[in-house]
Amino acid sequence: MDEKVRVSKIVHGSLEDGKGIRTVVFFAGCPLSCKWCHNPECIEKKPVIMYLKNKCILCGKCISVCKDAISSDASGIKIDREKCTSCGECSKVCLGEALSLSQSEMTTDEIFSEIIADISYYKYSGGGVTFSGGECLRQPDALKDILLSCKKEGINTCIETCLDISWETVSEIAEYTDSFFVDIKLMDRNKHKEYTNVGNARIIENITKLFKKHSDITFRIPLIPGVNDDMANLEQTVKFVSLLEGNGERRIEVLRYNNLAESKYESIGKKFTSFGEVQSDSDMEKLKIYLNNICDNVKVVGGNI
Repeated sequence: MDEKVRVSKIVHGSLEDGKGIRTVVFFAGCPLSCKWCHNPECIEKKPVIMYLKNKCILCGKCISVCKDAISSDASGIKIDREKCTSCGECSKVCLGEALSLSQSEMTTDEIFSEIIADISYYKYSGGGVTFSGGECLRQPDALKDILLSCKKEGINTCIETCLDISWETVSEIAEYTDSFFVDIKLMDRNKHKEYTNVGNARIIENITKLFKKHSDITFRIPLIPGVNDDMANLEQTVKFVSLLEGNGERRIEVLRYNNLAESKYESIGKKFTSFGEVQSDSDMEKLKIYLNNICDNVKVVGGNI
């Protein structure tokens, strides 16, 4: 089977998305719309034109192929997002590589070729491939196809997910996955809906079921200042994880806030909302110590989004 997949990007040599050196495949499309998302180009399962102003040399080639949606003035190129059809013709003629489509369509064979090209790094470092997004579980047939190919070659597999997907899909994919990173954004269902555009009932239910089924799960909390970094939410999250029924180690990663995505929002014509300053090293260390003291059967570590 050679399914087609909507992919935002493939990153080689990652050290932050699982054990060892990893290739990370970012699938397009996500059921959540987190207000702090640092990959906003992955939210929609359709491409948009990304414009990087600092790369633009004002050659005018893009206007020559798209007079309806693209114009220019003294400040640079202007894209009318309502008229843009994301055909990608402008990106093909852009001399400065300032214009590009946010995602492309690849076959599962093409994606696997990118993955297996790094197999020597996986063997050397104990790494593998991580499927992220967006939400990779929204394209389950293609994902399963790639996972099976990885298993045949002995490549370690990891999935990063929000788990807002049907349990049938989660359960099936879990059979072919070595490890999971599961986001827990907020425990309060009303605040979860306010900041992500969906409730968390299905997410909580899926976490409970998956922990009974799979033994290698790391739960991640992206620390968003003023949203979910209050002690009430963090304590509730740690206690929720501590009470899960299953044989896996109870691990939580608290992730330092990422406020560097403004250029991505500008590139796709969206407004960026900053939630404040990044947490300091000392604040992160104090938080980890405090949370580890709440429940001795939960291991809390720190990291970066």
